[in-house]
Amino acid sequence: MNEQNADGERDGGVGDLDRTERVRGPSTATTVAETDWIGSRPVFYNERSGAVSTEINDVIDFAEMEIDPEGLAAFLAAGYCVFERTPVRHVRFLPSCSRLLRGPDDALHVEPVSCDLTERLERRSSVPEVLERLRAVIGDAERDSQGDIVVPTSGGYDSRLLNLMVDDRARLQSFTYGLCEPQADSREVTRARELSRRLGVRWTQVPLGRFHERLEEWNALFGPAVHAHGMYHIEFYAQVAPQVQPASLLLTGSLGDWFAGRTSRLSPQPVSCPEEVRGFLPSSGLHADDRQAWGSWRSLREAYFEAHRATLTDARLRLIDAVRLRVMLLHYLVKIPEWAGLRPLAPYADIGVATAMLTLPEELREGRRWEAEYFAAQGVDVETAGTGNDWTAFYGAALRQVPVAPLDVGLLREVVRPDYVAWVNRQVRPLGSAAEVELKLVRRMQRTRGLRRAGHQLRKVSPAPQRLPAYHAYMTLFPLQRLLQRRDLARRASA
Repeated sequence: MNEQNADGERDGGVGDLDRTERVRGPSTATTVAETDWIGSRPVFYNERSGAVSTEINDVIDFAEMEIDPEGLAAFLAAGYCVFERTPVRHVRFLPSCSRLLRGPDDALHVEPVSCDLTERLERRSSVPEVLERLRAVIGDAERDSQGDIVVPTSGGYDSRLLNLMVDDRARLQSFTYGLCEPQADSREVTRARELSRRLGVRWTQVPLGRFHERLEEWNALFGPAVHAHGMYHIEFYAQVAPQVQPASLLLTGSLGDWFAGRTSRLSPQPVSCPEEVRGFLPSSGLHADDRQAWGSWRSLREAYFEAHRATLTDARLRLIDAVRLRVMLLHYLVKIPEWAGLRPLAPYADIGVATAMLTLPEELREGRRWEAEYFAAQGVDVETAGTGNDWTAFYGAALRQVPVAPLDVGLLREVVRPDYVAWVNRQVRPLGSAAEVELKLVRRMQRTRGLRRAGHQLRKVSPAPQRLPAYHAYMTLFPLQRLLQRRDLARRASA
């Protein structure tokens, strides 16, 4: 997570404030990998073995694997790897705007690469410029591709703008899933259906519900880099891919909501001390309780704060820092479509598009006013009715279809307190049956209007405030359990 300072030089990496100078390789070193301005495609490497890959599982020597207490605690707190650290000792990932070099001695070295971010943020842009840049990025990909153009469409601002930017709408296919129960009544489905009708675009709703069957596939793709949360995307794209031509272009709205304007949800607050770094980690609640780990990540917070003290006071640089942290989580939006045989493109991650949106006049960025006005002018202000996101009901319905197996308390006690794992198991396993009871009670209220009695019973049987955190903790601990299991298998095989 490096950033340019006022003199155009670059600060050192997180957790190793002098590491850039110390490990900079000789001039004869060979470039092995390089990251872009936000590190949109993670690169993992093993400091000890020298292995390098975009797949974390490829660089882990499971038979010799050791847990990194600091990296693991930070993983629990964020729900994904941060600060160039992972839960595995000696396994790191490359920060943004960096290259990985291999020297004559076969050792790996990290050095920063130049980035014109400061210069880009000093100018001011306009709405026509933003739209022109976005059309150019999408247009180039459109001309270089054949077959269908796929846009996963929620009807929100990001996917709505992507639909409008496609030149050849005859090639466009829109797909939507709902994040509530019943899914057909969700806000996403309602808006996407209406948007596609107005644009004359082919549209399909994709039902979800059996994505817990995809846990092993998720772990094979992401391992202990990201908590298991996007299995529903695997289920989604497994249904989308057969309906479109092979290697079709896919446009994802990833990061559009971060760069397009100021909203209360995505406006990182100033960080004035190392402890506030905890609240700065973008997670949306999708993490576990790091206080239950045997280790601490205090030193990582302190190192990050010192390395980024200057940028954390600037609203735009602070937002970019937050995005750079979150990219480890969000790269699944590109990786899973690739796994399904599509050709993904994230236009909002383009540095020209992103910085143009960031430098719009503040009055237009407030509440993303510039987009709302553009949608109204285009006749696609589809702010229609529909049920909002109800993740508890969504996950509950999925758990009723495919229950998850209890976590292994004995195995995970190596990294977290066993009573915490036992609590997670208790909260997650009854989720489906408790949701059934809730549904029956709601129906009873509708029939009898016995609101007081039904509400009292609902409170007794529904530990809803604990359910979602427990589910998130389960999905954060699951990759760690698989990591420990693979280590034990590798050690037995080599014994």
